[in-house]
Amino acid sequence: MPVTNLIRGFSLKRSISTKLLAACALFAICSSLAAIKVYLGLKETTRGLHEITDLYRPQQSAARAIARQANLTHQRLFLFVAWSSVGVPAERTSKLSSNLTEALSEIKGLLKEPNLRRGLNGAELGLVSEASKQWDAYASSALDVLDIGSDDPALATVMLGGVDDQYRSIYQKIIALNNAISDRSDRTALSVSLWASNAVAALLAGQIALVALLAVLCALLYRSVFRP
Repeated sequence: MPVTNLIRGFSLKRSISTKLLAACALFAICSSLAAIKVYLGLKETTRGLHEITDLYRPQQSAARAIARQANLTHQRLFLFVAWSSVGVPAERTSKLSSNLTEALSEIKGLLKEPNLRRGLNGAELGLVSEASKQWDAYASSALDVLDIGSDDPALATVMLGGVDDQYRSIYQKIIALNNAISDRSDRTALSVSLWASNAVAALLAGQIALVALLAVLCALLYRSVFRP
């Protein structure tokens, strides 16, 4: 057997202390390499999980919340004009108008929130900035509809066409931002899975190598110490 011949040749040419030292050194090197590989894999896995939980998930939640609130606000704007057209009591339309004004301001603040922009790349920051600018214009047009709707519902209905076009452009950018963040989160999750798999494979390979080295060490001890 080649391995047996190698052990026999090594046993004949080297002293017992040299053989033991070499075997222990090889054992330590293999153990260290396996441990380093596992440590690096677990470190990258931990970093990726932190990115997903601390960065991407909050950004996704923020983008979805903005899209949901913006959609609800836009629907309520149409509801306000409809109520004004059919003669709903002024008390109810006034309350709805007040709620719309607050919602327009709130969404404007959410689009400028620093936490939403943290960690975004250039293209994603461009989407947020453009959506924020367009929302300012949309909010101004929506406030005009609210002002005119109480006195001239017909004119407010005509104005809704342009306001709706503004909103559609904004909503597309918010959805594009959410999709971009989701894609980065999915890629990071895939990388985390690969890092974890590599760490497990390195651990398994290290265990196999250590068992093989222990077998060689036992064979050396048997031939050099116990057999004589």
